[in-house]
Amino acid sequence: MIGFQLISVALLCMTCLVNGFAGIFGEVCPIELSQKTSRACQERRYRQLLVNKKVYQLAPISFLPDEPIRWLNMTYDQMTAVFGKHPFEQWEFNIYLAKTAGGAKILEQWHKLNAGEDIQSFADFVEIYTFFRKAQEALGDPYFKNPSDEEPFQNIIKYWMRDKVFAEQRLAGVNPMTLKRISTDKEDVGLKWSELKKVLNQKFDWDNLIINTPNLPKISLAKAISRKMVFVLRYPLLDYLPAMPDIMESRPHRKMWDPTSPIAFFAVHPNNRNNLIPIAIQMDVKPGSPVYTPKDGDLWMLAKLSVQGADLGYNQVAEHLAKTHLLLEPFCERGLDFRTLRYFPYRDDGYSIFVTIQKAVRDYVKQYYECDEEVQNDYELQNFMNEVSADGVGIDGGNGNVKDLPYELTSVDSLVVFLTRLLWQLSGQHAALNYPVADYGGFTLNMPTKLYRDRRVSNDVFSLFSFPNANISAEIGKAWNQRSSLSLAVLHGPRLRVEPLNKDQEENAEKLRTVLESECNGEVFVVDLVDISLCGLSLEDEMRQRCDCIVLICSSKATQLINEEKSSVFVTRGGQEAKFDGKVISKVLKDNDGKLRRKIIPVSFVELPSVLHGTRRDGRNSVISFEIKHGEVTEVMLEGDILQSLIDAIKKVKK
Repeated sequence: MIGFQLISVALLCMTCLVNGFAGIFGEVCPIELSQKTSRACQERRYRQLLVNKKVYQLAPISFLPDEPIRWLNMTYDQMTAVFGKHPFEQWEFNIYLAKTAGGAKILEQWHKLNAGEDIQSFADFVEIYTFFRKAQEALGDPYFKNPSDEEPFQNIIKYWMRDKVFAEQRLAGVNPMTLKRISTDKEDVGLKWSELKKVLNQKFDWDNLIINTPNLPKISLAKAISRKMVFVLRYPLLDYLPAMPDIMESRPHRKMWDPTSPIAFFAVHPNNRNNLIPIAIQMDVKPGSPVYTPKDGDLWMLAKLSVQGADLGYNQVAEHLAKTHLLLEPFCERGLDFRTLRYFPYRDDGYSIFVTIQKAVRDYVKQYYECDEEVQNDYELQNFMNEVSADGVGIDGGNGNVKDLPYELTSVDSLVVFLTRLLWQLSGQHAALNYPVADYGGFTLNMPTKLYRDRRVSNDVFSLFSFPNANISAEIGKAWNQRSSLSLAVLHGPRLRVEPLNKDQEENAEKLRTVLESECNGEVFVVDLVDISLCGLSLEDEMRQRCDCIVLICSSKATQLINEEKSSVFVTRGGQEAKFDGKVISKVLKDNDGKLRRKIIPVSFVELPSVLHGTRRDGRNSVISFEIKHGEVTEVMLEGDILQSLIDAIKKVKK
């Protein structure tokens, strides 16, 4: 309900922006800018604005000390009355209310069927999860869908104990926003090792952590950090939280764990950055907290579960409710660019969606705003920004308390950036953080919200008694399985499905795989000029790779400037300005004797498969690309001249 509330208010604001704040519930004036409409429409819009401001007031509720969250100043019944009659949303909203009410009845039914019974085996958790999953699916059909209905998900019920699945959920689970690369003091990305080690248990042998981990190079931790192969989960908002009473477990022989702020370490092999593996977990930020590794058996399993619970809670509070993100900057700042971590579905798939949203927004905005001055003179738009931004001025300024949001928009480009950011937050970002909870969080064994010490077993033993009781698990199943999404395809049109690859596409895929294996030992290093510019990376450092198959990807214009050894400033596919020095690039593309060693292939991002920076979900080399055709993203294969130019470049470099 919280997510629906936030989305509804934001979509209302979007409607106000693009409709010039015309009457939402009454007669609508022509869609035009505030400064261009008639005096009568200006007066009508002003009166409607006063009504909207009264209806959609924000209540000052501070949920977190440093992250104040503004809620609608409405009771549940008031909100139901407003949105239940909304001309744009009443049907969807009423469907949602019916599903919520049905969820409560499903829980009542479960209690009647299982009165007085508790968990007797791990299979009982599976039964609870399955009961609520099937009941909720039947209740929501055909309007509600879960992510796993559309995309292949890990079999959590079967593989929830595996380290690989634990690591996978950092990249494509309920919270892909917290993982950071551990960096050196010379870098301005990720989390610096010098800062992190201040909260670590100094008695643990950190220096030999990588050496003692199977399938990783026998190098010191410091060297592994310098090679950009070590990552961490850190939850500062969970530090030193007070213990709370457990109102759903009264049995004296069971004691809920006190809140902890675990620190989890991961690594990738420098020659295979596709597989993230967990290597150590410190149980809390408190001094002297124990550290466990995969060699510690039951204690390692308990440590992973503590991270799962912390990650779920952190997602719901810090990432889902309190933060907004652009897409590109956080990955660069966290040290998770394509070269450092090749397999990251949230980053790679999210980017395709982000670019599509941005293009649609730019095309739409230009229909109404012909120049920057028209944005500056749109007083309704400017008043809205001033009121919502935390930096707003005047009587109404800053009421929305949205941090890092400009209090004015001065150009068409700035409006496009704002609307793209808003729509990304309400679509791709919200979907990524909210809806997978049904698949991952709804199964108690995978992401328990509580852990217990039980007198029937030793504290260092992982067992059935480590988990919540049946009633708590049922509440979890009911709550998280309600996090399904209204399917727009079902509501507003036929479902869109990606067609399977045809015979020619499969042959092309196999052709490129063969070249990669025979000419480059299965490896190819693709340097993207845009990624280097955005993330502030050193091109020279990036080109100094062991792999001989190196291809520089850039536009035809950039290729010409590089050949002429000129510099330029250009707008990236993400809408930001980036600079590059053609002379420097030309130099690093050549050997010491001045001969060209690396091929420049002018291929646009749309034509180049993003997976050549990394891999698909199956972790294997693939040549599937995302191409935008007529505003629709479809999956296609590298074909024709692009495929051949890539193959020729690889062979030429190898010779």
